[in-house]
Amino acid sequence: MKLSAKGPHFNMEAALPSRQLNRLLDRNWLITLVVAVFGLGLGAVVAFNPRIGLGVSVLPILAFLVLPNPKLGLYMIAAWLPFESLASLNSDFSSFKLIGVVAFFSWFIRLARTRQVFINPRNKAGLVLMLFLAVSALSITQAQYPAVGVDRLITMIQLVVLYFMVVDLTHDEATFKNTLLILTLAGIPAALIGVFQFILGGANRAIGVSMDPNYSALNILILIPLAFAFVNGNQGNKRSLYWTVFFLLLIGTLANLSRGAMVAVVVMFFFLSRNGFVEPLLKKRLRILFFVVTLSGVFLALLDPRFSLSSILVSGGSGRLDIWQTAWRIWLDHPVLGVGIQNYKFAFYKYASYMPWINLGNVKAMVAHNTYIETAVETGIIGLAAFVGLLGLSLLELSRARWAYAGLLKQDLAVDCSMLMIGIIGFLVAGFFLSTMPQKALWFLLGLAASRSQTGSSLTTQVAAST
Repeated sequence: MKLSAKGPHFNMEAALPSRQLNRLLDRNWLITLVVAVFGLGLGAVVAFNPRIGLGVSVLPILAFLVLPNPKLGLYMIAAWLPFESLASLNSDFSSFKLIGVVAFFSWFIRLARTRQVFINPRNKAGLVLMLFLAVSALSITQAQYPAVGVDRLITMIQLVVLYFMVVDLTHDEATFKNTLLILTLAGIPAALIGVFQFILGGANRAIGVSMDPNYSALNILILIPLAFAFVNGNQGNKRSLYWTVFFLLLIGTLANLSRGAMVAVVVMFFFLSRNGFVEPLLKKRLRILFFVVTLSGVFLALLDPRFSLSSILVSGGSGRLDIWQTAWRIWLDHPVLGVGIQNYKFAFYKYASYMPWINLGNVKAMVAHNTYIETAVETGIIGLAAFVGLLGLSLLELSRARWAYAGLLKQDLAVDCSMLMIGIIGFLVAGFFLSTMPQKALWFLLGLAASRSQTGSSLTTQVAAST
């Protein structure tokens, strides 16, 4: 309590444990990880219990920890992301929904208190993202089922909030590094689940833990280059530890037997082995790994019956060719604004009924199994241009930041930018085989990319002004 000209004033921020906790989180990554996993565990209790009452009882504990501390909410979300595809963690009262709501609310309080605007005009990718959101909202006017489109729009708004929250909270190097580390280490148990699925799955690729092994692999593969950033930045025992994490993530990705993820991993290793910011000795090892991973993918595809390679060739990519052919016809009839977000599946079955050569019993067309085709069909050429522009600008600005850090002799941050780029590229390659746009991990990575881009640009400006 203190007196001022306006009378007594109670400092809520000083009363809550936010400042002390922030300092603790910045000083020690192990404490950060423990606290983040603790928050994840609280939310997971809710996920495994269908009763609403338990979720409501956990929420005050989360609120007490997170509300004065949006950074802690960010860490909790990072710890949860590798598990996004687990069915039990995707219930209506799952850990992410609880942590996400509280973390978002905490961040909004912070913005209001500091009178910040969450959209930075220098973040060109963020401006394009807002354009994409606007086009998506406008596409609902073309939807056969507008209510379904509104439901997807709400999800997209949450993803946009997540993006700008990550951009805002990871400007300082300590928070950025801690976020990368939590994200990477949280991938270890997710990778082990993939290995257990491979061993225990029998004739199936999944044993019921994962909603879809393709998305399980996707959420793990993007962590492989992030793990390598820690390999490159450490020596001795720590380097050996991060090599172990790196290989666990790689094995966990391959064990999910996702064809699209394997193609993405091969492409990622190609870029890793040609990265100019990696130590020469490590680059040689990566080139060897590039060939080993490529051959492993080929042998798994040929030898493991769960790949069903012959049936894939006969059925045209598990029905994907039929899906894409139908999507092309839908887009020709709705080229500008599409058929409305989340309305692809309705349009598909309507059009496919007039295409007798398509075996609907062999086609799973809830999604288009291609991010870019689905975006074009649902939001038209305008939406596709905005989405591709967002991805391209994110990579371009991240590339500029990488060279800016290299020019300032901040080699470790240049490597971080390179690894983020490779992770995003892996996601984009997988997007040719999966519908990845609603995946939270993509928007989290894009937020980290925008954060590094803005920080690199600011540092360059400051150095130029001082010389």
